[in-house]
Parts: sequence; structure tokens; C-alpha cells
Amino acid sequence: MSKGLLSFHQALEYLGVNRGELKKLIKEKRITPYKIGGTYLRFKREDLENLRSHLERKAKKAHWLTQKEEPVLIERIVDFWYFNDLYILSTLIILFLLFIIFR
Repeated sequence: MSKGLLSFHQALEYLGVNRGELKKLIKEKRITPYKIGGTYLRFKREDLENLRSHLERKAKKAHWLTQKEEPVLIERIVDFWYFNDLYILSTLIILFLLFIIFR
């Protein structure tokens, strides 16, 4: 076998994907398989390298987009006030009125 061509199972290991994902990539024409002897699928190493680097960039981008920073204390206080200001102000007004009534 040529060093430039990898078998189906070698391609699975090289890309780090499962069988279904590799078949999906073939179906979407993101990678071109070559038949040897009419039956055995082979893949060019450079095609796999390009696809792997693309998949890694995509995974890093997805991880970066989903990664969230912990809010700092000020942001947490502002959010708390934003969502609870009505209840806090209502409680203070009621307490003030009760204080005036029962003084």
C-alpha cells in the first residue's frame, strides 16, 4: 500500500471519528474515497489532513463560542437588582408603612 493512501479503518483512527460520521462526510462529498480493485476504499492522506485540520478548527471555534466567563460580582449584583427590584422596593415600602402605622 502506498504511504499516501489510507484504508477506511486507518482514516477512522486518523480523523478520530466513528464509522457513521466518516460515511456522512463521504456522502456530503467533504472527502473523496478511491476504490482500489473495485472494492477497497482508500483515502489520500493530504485530503484527510485537510479535513482533520478543518474539523479541529471547527471544534475549537464551537468550544470558544460556547465557553462562558463567570460573571464578576458587580454583574451578578446588577442582574439580581434588575430581576428583583420590584420585590425589594415593595417590601421596603410595606415595612416603612407598617413602621409609620405602628409607631
